[in-house]
Amino acid sequence: MKHSLAMYVGVMKMSINLKKLKMFLKDPDKKPYYKIFFEALRAGIKEKELPRHYFSKLLYRKDVNNYLDYVGSFRGVKIVKDLNKDNDNAADILTNKLLFDYFFKDKEIRIPKMLGYNIKNVFYNNNQKIEVRNKEEFIQLMKRWNSGNDVFCKPIKGMQGQNCYKLRTNSDNYMIEDKKFHNIINGSYIYQEVIKQHSKINEIYESAVNPLRIVTYLDDDNNIHHISSFMTFGIGKKNVSNNSSGGIFIPVDLNEGKLIGEAVQYLEYGGLQCTNHPNSGVEFDGFKVPFFEESLKIIEKAVEYLPIKLSGWDIAITEDGPCIIEGNSFPSMASMDIGYGGLKSHPILGEVIEKF
Repeated sequence: MKHSLAMYVGVMKMSINLKKLKMFLKDPDKKPYYKIFFEALRAGIKEKELPRHYFSKLLYRKDVNNYLDYVGSFRGVKIVKDLNKDNDNAADILTNKLLFDYFFKDKEIRIPKMLGYNIKNVFYNNNQKIEVRNKEEFIQLMKRWNSGNDVFCKPIKGMQGQNCYKLRTNSDNYMIEDKKFHNIINGSYIYQEVIKQHSKINEIYESAVNPLRIVTYLDDDNNIHHISSFMTFGIGKKNVSNNSSGGIFIPVDLNEGKLIGEAVQYLEYGGLQCTNHPNSGVEFDGFKVPFFEESLKIIEKAVEYLPIKLSGWDIAITEDGPCIIEGNSFPSMASMDIGYGGLKSHPILGEVIEKF
């Protein structure tokens, strides 16, 4: 038994970082240690890699029985890379948010309105080129660009909601901190009108746009399949909701467009699991996502323009319908896997996964 425990600790140290380990040890919903050891060992052998996914996807919890239906971390990365290896041009459009705007803005697909962009301290808007020398000039420029309304900015090649800022143009003092201004003036950002989210979704969480993620798969006959869907929500007054920034996410029933089950959070941010939003108290299960059918249709149209094998699409739901925030040519297999409840059991993608 002591030898088994030593092996278990060794696997844990190699498989997850110390922060995840701390959260795992504190988790009151985990299975008995002996069961975790044997399941993690079996999952690792099945995936032919260290069982990182067993912990990061919360498969050690008591309510998870189909842990073998989940894809290993490294295997998942390989699958996405191999599926999309011939889609470099389309991937470039999705990766670069400036190209994304130029590509879709003249098509019958709704995206956020872009106000301008910058490359270091040079800002571009409506064929105008403006050099910004200090923070005060930046603040005044943002006010002119959007007539005193708030502005949302994000790195042109950013990922996972990192370094995205909501600029409050009605307040010079609280518009932007020095550190954020430094990031902007030394980087490349696009600036957009702030999306006005649907009132029903605001009832759950109003401090951030809470996107609907829809993952699509394009088969060899160019048929589009909706693989997985989930919705992410911010918590604790944050103005971003990405699950990679500490947000929570919950599966969406693809047939009915309703939230199902419980929302979860990645282990490194606390591994929260909840039936109600921790701030508003609104119950998740059974909540009907507004304009869900329309969201599926707009994504199908987007995939027709950018035929990528496996792609993830983030959609904001407004009072007037869906608005595509961005597409992702390297969608997270972890959230996809959790959102579906084990992708290896998917009737279409499961067969694809088994080939790798």
